[in-house]
Amino acid sequence: MKIAGIIAEYNPFHHGHAYHILRTKELSNADYIIAIISGNFVQRGLPALLDKYLRCEMALSQGADLVLELPVAYATASAETFAMGAVSLLDKLGAVNTLCFGSECGELEKLSYLAGHLKEESPLFKEAIQKELKEGHPYPAARERAIASCKQIPGALSSFEEMTYPEIQAILNQPNNILALEYLKSLQRRKSPISPITVARESAGYHDTSIDVQFASASAIRTLYKEGTLEKLSSTVPNEVFAILEKEYNKRFPIYPNDFSICLYYRLLMEKEQNIALHLYQDVSKEIGQRIYNELPYYTSYEAYALSIKTRQYTLTRIYRGLLHILLNIRAKDYQIYSAHDFIPYARILGFQKNASPLLSYIKKNTSIPLISKMANANKYLDDYGKKMLRQDILAANIYKKIQEEKFQVPLANEFTEKLRIF
Repeated sequence: MKIAGIIAEYNPFHHGHAYHILRTKELSNADYIIAIISGNFVQRGLPALLDKYLRCEMALSQGADLVLELPVAYATASAETFAMGAVSLLDKLGAVNTLCFGSECGELEKLSYLAGHLKEESPLFKEAIQKELKEGHPYPAARERAIASCKQIPGALSSFEEMTYPEIQAILNQPNNILALEYLKSLQRRKSPISPITVARESAGYHDTSIDVQFASASAIRTLYKEGTLEKLSSTVPNEVFAILEKEYNKRFPIYPNDFSICLYYRLLMEKEQNIALHLYQDVSKEIGQRIYNELPYYTSYEAYALSIKTRQYTLTRIYRGLLHILLNIRAKDYQIYSAHDFIPYARILGFQKNASPLLSYIKKNTSIPLISKMANANKYLDDYGKKMLRQDILAANIYKKIQEEKFQVPLANEFTEKLRIF
C-alpha cells in the first residue's frame, strides 16, 4: 500500500490545493492521501477563516482520503516547530511513504541540500544570527544576513560552497520555500523513511491579491470574504467547495481576528491584574511582553492592537502568535515537555472517505500512537502530556465555537458531540 502525506491549512481551500492533491497522487503513485490540517487557529497566529470541520469536508471532496488534525500547539507555532510537529505526526503513523509539499523553488535537490546544512548550525553561524537579532532584524532576515556574512568566514558555512548567496537568498525569500526547508530538516532530523516530493507553486504568489489567475492565493480569497463578495469566489474554488461555502456562509463562517477582540482584551486585563510575566508564553519575549502591557490602555481591537506592538525586530506574525498563545494559555515550557516526549502523542481523526477502511486498518497495525476518533475515549490512550496537549486542543476549539455561536446566533456541536466527516 502506497500512502502519501500532505500538510496544509486550507484557509480557505482553493484550486491550488486541489491541484496539489492531484499532483501528489500522480507523483507518488499513492493509493491513499492523508492530509494533516491545522485546527481552528493557524500558523500565522490567527483564527482560521473557516472551522476545521468545514475545511476537512472540502479536503475530502477533492480527493483526500483521511484528514487528521495538527494539535494547536504546533498549528500555531513558528515554521520550524510547525513542521516538526506535522512531520512527527506523519512519521509516527508508521504507514506514510511520501510527503508532498509545495515550493516556489520546485527543485527538491537544491532544497534538500540547503536544508541539510541549515539543520546543523555551527557555533559561528549561531553567533552571527544572534548578532543580527540584536541589531533589530527579525529572525528570517537575521538568518539570511548571517548566511551572507558567514560565507566569507572559512569553516563557518563551508558546506554551502556549492550554492551562491544569491541562490540561497532567492530560496529564503519565499514563504513556501521556507516551510519546505523546515519539512526537509524535520525529516532529516528524525531520520524518517518518508521520502519528500515537491510541487512547484503555480500562478499566484503566497501574498498575491489578484483572483484573475489560474490559482488565486488564499490571501486574495480571504480579501473577497472581507468585501462580502461570495459570488466572486466561484471562480477561485472547486464546485464542491463552493457548494459548502454557499451552504455555511454567515452560519459558521467567516471568522476574523477582530471577532476575538473582547476575548483577548479580557485575557490580557486578567494577566496584568495578576502581574503575570508574559514572556512565559510561547513567542512572547520580555520586550514584547512589556510592549503588550504598555499598549493595553489604548486597546481598540485585536488587529489594531497587534499593529501597535509590532516593531522592526518583531514581525506582525510573531506578534499575532504571541497574543494567540496568551489567549489559549500555550506556554514556552509546554514545548519543552512536548519535544522531550517526541512531539506528537496522538492522531486525531476529523474525517475520512467511506472507502478508506483499508487505510485505517493499515495505520492501526503500524502506528506508534493512538488514532482518536471518539473524544470520550481519548484519555484512555494518553499519558499526562498527551492529555495536556489534547486539553489545549479542546480549549481552542471551545473558544472558537463560542465566537461562532455569538456571531451567527446558531448553536453548534462541541468537541465531544461533533461527528466525524465521512465523505
